[in-house]
Amino acid sequence: MAGTINAANLELGPCNLYRNEKVRASLTTALAGTQNDLIIKALVPGVAGNSITVEYVDPPGNNVALSVAVVGTVITVTLETDGASAIVSTADEVKDLLNNDFASFSLVYAVRAASNDGTGVVIALAATALTGGSDT
Repeated sequence: MAGTINAANLELGPCNLYRNEKVRASLTTALAGTQNDLIIKALVPGVAGNSITVEYVDPPGNNVALSVAVVGTVITVTLETDGASAIVSTADEVKDLLNNDFASFSLVYAVRAASNDGTGVVIALAATALTGGSDT
């Protein structure tokens, strides 16, 4: 980007301004099934985001509510189950939960993965770290 810097009696000619932003860590799920993958991105840019982990838990029991717990940089999503203990949480429900929970949204935000409409039911996901965060 080119511009001119003016200050009192000092005028510099055209100059190039560069902004180097740190790269944010992310996780793109690749779950079995269709329309159920998300991209989860760290809010904090740089290597700090590489320490965030996300886990989807298939809870034992019937009629368990969808919930999220955050301890430090560990995000645990407990998936919703129906009366037969089958998971019924969709990708959009998990995305909305992560983006609307104060503790999780202080660390990450979630969007649908490419070519996913968010209607697919998710499955358990072992604790997985976000990756790719860089300070350069």
